[in-house]
Amino acid sequence: MAVCTTPLIFCDLLTGDPMNFDYTDKVKNMQARLIAFMDEHIYPAESVYHAEVEANRAAGNAWQPTKIMEELKAKARAGNQ
Repeated sequence: MAVCTTPLIFCDLLTGDPMNFDYTDKVKNMQARLIAFMDEHIYPAESVYHAEVEANRAAGNAWQPTKIMEELKAKARAGNQ
């Protein structure tokens, strides 16, 4: 078993080499797509969502699915191709 000689860095127990915790390019791409989707679609729709929930509550059914949420789900699924 190798010994890690670098203090305060996680090392591979077998080789003693410092471990690499960097995100892969695939993960970085997914993060960028998620942030863009949130900025473009989710955050602007928050007030619509809250208004629909309040209208559902006033109508006596707070647990009815909101139209905006269903639209956002469809957009999210369409972008996942």
